[in-house]
Amino acid sequence: MKGGNDGSRSVLFPNQAARYTPLMQKLLITIGIVLLVAGLLWPVLSKLGLVRLPGDIVIRREGFSFYFPITTMVIVSIVLTLIFRFWGK
Repeated sequence: MKGGNDGSRSVLFPNQAARYTPLMQKLLITIGIVLLVAGLLWPVLSKLGLVRLPGDIVIRREGFSFYFPITTMVIVSIVLTLIFRFWGK
């Protein structure tokens, strides 16, 4: 039957969904823990001076301020890459 729905087309088979569910759960729990730890350590990090690093862009004008943490993002990216690389092995 041309153009008909014969049931052979499916976006995601049930066994594939079951296979990816534990991975998604692990990922969401890990992201939640990382955000929780970052939130708890935020006051400590701000006192250590790790919040505004050289290379971060700060623009202050009258009635306006803009902060773009380029250096902080690069350092966080490197640290997270190392953590996930060692965690994956």
